[in-house]
Amino acid sequence: MVTNNAIKKFIEDFKLRQSNGVVVFPAKINFNINGHTKQRYSEIQIVTSASLDTVYLLNKDLKFEALPDVLKASTETFKYIDHKYLLIKTNNSGNFIEVYPMLIDV
Repeated sequence: MVTNNAIKKFIEDFKLRQSNGVVVFPAKINFNINGHTKQRYSEIQIVTSASLDTVYLLNKDLKFEALPDVLKASTETFKYIDHKYLLIKTNNSGNFIEVYPMLIDV
């Protein structure tokens, strides 16, 4: 069960939930941290439950660049920009992350 409406709509609109219930997908990520912008690519996993929704950025190199790799709905603000991306405002003032799914139509 997804508790955060922005995350729920993002998953539904992009059809990110697999038949086994797992939400994992490749994405382009724009980090806007401390006035600097960086673009990276990563697998994303979204874990949802009745009490907590968490977005994991599965690129092991992010921690070496001091970029966040775990984002929780309990501490961050999530906003879904319809059919474009998931905007995550971190708990540090002015910092935000944009997650763009990279989907392949077959």
